Amino acid sequence: AGAVWADSVLVTLTPDDRIAQLIMMAGYSNRSAAYEDSIVRAMQQYKLGGVVFFQGGPVRQARLTNRLQ
Repeated sequence: AGAVWADSVLVTLTPDDRIAQLIMMAGYSNRSAAYEDSIVRAMQQYKLGGVVFFQGGPVRQARLTNRLQ
């Protein structure tokens, strides 16, 4: 059932969107609100596949993750 759903989403993506889904952005939850805003903008603009967190505490990381979802 999961593969059917994934295939149904995949066919709706442009080639650029498919490439963007392969890209993970570096994220640092210990930076400023302006930095967090820039991550959100990049994720929305480029439809990136995800974020890999490198620095910051669990509470701020969870908050940023929730915002990105």
